[in-house]
Amino acid sequence: MELGTILKDKRLEKAYTQEHVADKLFVSRQTISNWENSKTIPDIESLIDLANFYDLSLDNILLKGTDIVENIKKKEKIAEIRKGTIPFLISTILTMVLLFKILAAPKVDIVSFVICLAIMIVNLFIILYFAKEENKIKGLPFKTKSFFIMVIIGALVGLIIGAIAGHIFK
Repeated sequence: MELGTILKDKRLEKAYTQEHVADKLFVSRQTISNWENSKTIPDIESLIDLANFYDLSLDNILLKGTDIVENIKKKEKIAEIRKGTIPFLISTILTMVLLFKILAAPKVDIVSFVICLAIMIVNLFIILYFAKEENKIKGLPFKTKSFFIMVIIGALVGLIIGAIAGHIFK
């Protein structure tokens, strides 16, 4: 049995409204509705509150609603992946700015240009890998075309910032 069904059955068994449950748990009525319709899954603190409110054992909720355990694991994996992408994203943006600052300079240093370009390309492929992994965990298809469109937009923003920075620091 899914968690949403368990929660709805318990609420109806006790003749509570969604509004009443929401008030007691300090969440919105829409949140209760989303939980009961399995649109979203409560976080661990809310699960404990629900177990106490409905006089259910947490083990019972987690065992019957096995989708919860899987979703918690997915969220942990996604958080781990996102932590890894942040340094590469920052590095890529800084490299783009530096690259375009070099391009905006009166005299282009080819060695600096090639190094910046190489770092940027490596970082982009690492971010692409992390994005694919996150989508795999979520069970979503990864659209490489959309990713590269975002990269091009990012590069244009970097170009503008680099050009402005190059003009300011000339």
